[in-house]
Amino acid sequence: MQQARRLASNGDLAAALALCEKSAAESRSRQDIALAVEADCLAAELLGAGGESERGLARGECALVVAQGLDDPRLIATAQLAIAELLIQLGRSRAATVYVDAALTTAQGLGNLRLLAAGQGVRADLFCQTGKPHQALQLYTDALQLWTEIGDETRRARGQTALAAMLSQMGRPQEALALCAEALQLQQKLHNVREVAIVQTLQADLLAQMGQPEKAASLYAESLRAKQAMGDRRESARTQRAQAGLLNQLGQTQAAVVACEAALVTFEALGDPREAAATQTTLAGLLVQLGRDDEALLLYEASLRTCQELDDRRGMAVTQHALANLLRQQGKPRAALAIFQAALRSVEALDERRGVAMIQLSMADVLAQLGQPIGGAGKLPERPASAGRSGRTGARSRPARFRWPGCWSTWDAATRPCSFTKPHGAPARHWAKSGARPSPRKPSPIIWRATEKPRKPSLFWRRRCA
Repeated sequence: MQQARRLASNGDLAAALALCEKSAAESRSRQDIALAVEADCLAAELLGAGGESERGLARGECALVVAQGLDDPRLIATAQLAIAELLIQLGRSRAATVYVDAALTTAQGLGNLRLLAAGQGVRADLFCQTGKPHQALQLYTDALQLWTEIGDETRRARGQTALAAMLSQMGRPQEALALCAEALQLQQKLHNVREVAIVQTLQADLLAQMGQPEKAASLYAESLRAKQAMGDRRESARTQRAQAGLLNQLGQTQAAVVACEAALVTFEALGDPREAAATQTTLAGLLVQLGRDDEALLLYEASLRTCQELDDRRGMAVTQHALANLLRQQGKPRAALAIFQAALRSVEALDERRGVAMIQLSMADVLAQLGQPIGGAGKLPERPASAGRSGRTGARSRPARFRWPGCWSTWDAATRPCSFTKPHGAPARHWAKSGARPSPRKPSPIIWRATEKPRKPSLFWRRRCA
């Protein structure tokens, strides 16, 4: 098993998978079912890394059934974590949550630090995918501390890479770059070629963010060559997508479109909807710059549908922000403002201050176009009321607030047209205290209905108002 892991770290996924198959078959022939289950779990992980997540999921589920037959909690938790990782790759976060929680409960009960650290890492991946960056950051940090205590240098370097990626998403590139340097040094020491290429891609992302495109381009090219030589299609596609963003920064938009289209084809072939949706959003942004708005609009809509199906709030917010900018450029401020508001709600649910600030800045231009104050909480401007219809005055034409003495509620006539029921001759104070609710059947707040029987005021208010 250690040899298979070594081969996988060096990028030879096919040889590692073949070794796992051989080990599982030999273990079954020796009636060593526990070792066969471990080999099957590792094979499932390797299939997922090679882009065959569905096959890996089927393999992991078979391993889980066998582990449950053995009634071995450690093996059951190992299989559950393998299944959860594959479900995360497939975008099925709710199902993955069930398996991760069960595995973490088992690991805590057994006191198995290795299993607990692995579970925390998978749970952090899940938090990251579902838009909970602060929880993910805490779990990545906890998992890294556990791997450091255990002394597993390979897992420690992977933990540093995952933590650096999370810090990069949260807008802390300097800390992320320092962690990347440590992880790269450790992976080079361990001769893990595949892991080195992954860290180099992350370093290139950070350098591009920090305004060093030449260094970033060099790292992207080196990382892409290594991943393509290993046959790692998923990581190669991720690098191509990131490289497209850098090419666009350098003014090579057409080359960026070609690289992004290649990445999209790969993700669709691998059956990875989450990565495909993110790539569609990136490609749509490039097409907008080339003046191909109609194609970009179709890509944005397809990406939004996928994000909604996967409950990917982060991806949804990014796509909504980009789509709203496109609508604003096309001269559709009301539609753009509605999309901006949806994006703002998504980002506020993620608790990302940076994203909230970016969307609010974009909304300011739209609000100015619509003639609405920027401090107006981004509400759509109200249309003028149809005053004078049927000889009545529209409620929206009366912007005053109505508050009865001692009344428990305030009704805004400018935003909530309604009518109140009041009997002839009844004091307004009694009626306000009776707890009657407004009836929405008539548009004016000053048109009273005498046909409905009012609710009797309570004894307390009758004594007080006597």
